[in-house]
Amino acid sequence: KSSFSFGSGGYSPPSGARAGAADTSLVVPVAGVAELDRQRRLLNSVRHFVGEWYKGLQGIVDAQQALTSSVRYFLQGGDLDGLEDGPVTLMLEMLEVFKAANEAVQGHTTTLAIVQQHAEAISKDYEKVSRQCRKRDEAHERQGHYNEKVSGLQSQANGGRSEKLQRNQAKLQKASDELEAIDTECKRLVADVVSKRREHVDRTLTSLLQGYCVMMPKWGEAAKVAMDRLGLRDSDIVNPPPPPVEEDDRLTTGARVHVVGLTGAAHLNGKEATIVEYDPAAGRYLVEFEDSDRKKIKGVNLEPVQPALAEDTEDTPTGPGGSAAPNSASEQEPEEQRIAVRMMPAAIPMGAVTEVEVSCSMGDTIEEVLVAGRPCEVLESTASTAVVRVGPFTSPDEVEVEVRARHLDRYLRKQERGLKFYQALRFGMVGFNCKASADCRRVFRNEGIVMGTCFSSEPVARFDGGQAGSCPGWYFEVAVVERQDQRSIRSLALGFRFEDTPQVASTRDLGETAKTLPKALMLGYDPPQLVVNGNTVKKTDSKLWRPHRDVGEGDRLGLFLTDSVPQQVAVFQNGVERLRLPVELGHGPSVPRFAVFDVCGQVSGVEFIDQAAIPALVVEPV
Repeated sequence: KSSFSFGSGGYSPPSGARAGAADTSLVVPVAGVAELDRQRRLLNSVRHFVGEWYKGLQGIVDAQQALTSSVRYFLQGGDLDGLEDGPVTLMLEMLEVFKAANEAVQGHTTTLAIVQQHAEAISKDYEKVSRQCRKRDEAHERQGHYNEKVSGLQSQANGGRSEKLQRNQAKLQKASDELEAIDTECKRLVADVVSKRREHVDRTLTSLLQGYCVMMPKWGEAAKVAMDRLGLRDSDIVNPPPPPVEEDDRLTTGARVHVVGLTGAAHLNGKEATIVEYDPAAGRYLVEFEDSDRKKIKGVNLEPVQPALAEDTEDTPTGPGGSAAPNSASEQEPEEQRIAVRMMPAAIPMGAVTEVEVSCSMGDTIEEVLVAGRPCEVLESTASTAVVRVGPFTSPDEVEVEVRARHLDRYLRKQERGLKFYQALRFGMVGFNCKASADCRRVFRNEGIVMGTCFSSEPVARFDGGQAGSCPGWYFEVAVVERQDQRSIRSLALGFRFEDTPQVASTRDLGETAKTLPKALMLGYDPPQLVVNGNTVKKTDSKLWRPHRDVGEGDRLGLFLTDSVPQQVAVFQNGVERLRLPVELGHGPSVPRFAVFDVCGQVSGVEFIDQAAIPALVVEPV
């Protein structure tokens, strides 16, 4: 309930508190608060830049190392017939450029780490100011409480209340003294942080920009040397023409296909269609769905529907030692035998670097693993397994995995769609009293019982249907990882927000709970209720589901919003449907739906569950 905000321009008493006679002097100077706000915003921008710039540099270094590995592997083959000296010389020069660039980046990342440490230390000063201002708000409320009681007792003519009046006057004086002391300390902290402005800027922004300016010339100097040796000029750079889009021999007119891998129209994935014709100018296939709807789709997003498997009657070609030859499995072989490469896990989140175990029979030690054509770092390997570091990848897709042993001509395995990348939900903006983990998968409320409204950084993906013919919709799931034993009548809620993350000066402006959010749906709290666009539209039966009573540490909570007529919302606990309600929202499927979780009351920590199983939910049509 603290009304202090770095962007508010000053301090004002909390609503409902009546100021006493000594209140007028207890105000933080406006100039101090405004300057503090400017410093805070600069610090947040520096911290954001450092994080994003570090990830970008690491991605460049990883890409350069992968290309360096492939170039060296290519040059070590020795058979360079048909290549002119120019391309080979360019490859060798670029290896030196990459080496110099990596050294420059390594020095700069050290600077980034130091800047980040300073920024974290400075942010603790702002946290001290915030805590002190909340104490001042509480002291102000106590003073207002006793001031109101004293005023009420003074207005009563009953002389027998004089003793009670004296006690409350003493309490009022004590509360006023405490408020004055706390306010003095608050102003001292503000002045102290403002006085360190130059020191803070030197340790963060100045160091960051100086390191940036030092790194870029080192990088450029190495490239300039390579250009001079090769005699290249800017005018020599000619972009190659785009490759022609060729028709896929497997996709013929009248063929039945499955739609796969679409991102902009993901709701079409998995649907079956018939090829009408190929448009060579557009490089796309015109397909017709069962509802007669027609779309133009790229060939890479179409997979032929496989006929029923026939019984195997022919011999299978063999490779070294009599084993099945790589990539020679026929369509008649069982699915288990056609899988040449297995990945564990078979699906990993986008944007993350993940260790994956590769399993395949090679006949020689695994030397290289490529995912979507990119070499991975091999941590350990045998003739049948390897542990590799994969990622990061930035688009959801199923990609090819290629495994190579020492003798490439004899030992090679490929697996189409060998590894899947998925969009993992992570927390973006979190409540004023909350803090997210380093990977943003978890969020914890570190003080208080409210101001814990947290949003996902990306919209929840729409799916076409779940198990047992479930209707389409949106679903996300969280696990309760921390529950406090404090007594509280407050309870959690989960829901969707139908627009981008709100733009507010401070997360304090989000309010105590998510009930007041516009363009949002929330289900939960105590007593349990359904809140739509800031209005309670229905109080639910607490016998069916009451989170204050039913949800404990370790429980998994899922929220299902259907894309059906009528539209419904359902909450699941540990895979069991607990409550389902009809809801009228008026938002079409194209409107993004961000996950919202209100970390309120006894529940103080939650985490997103990756690739949670979508439960079956069937809505009877009207």
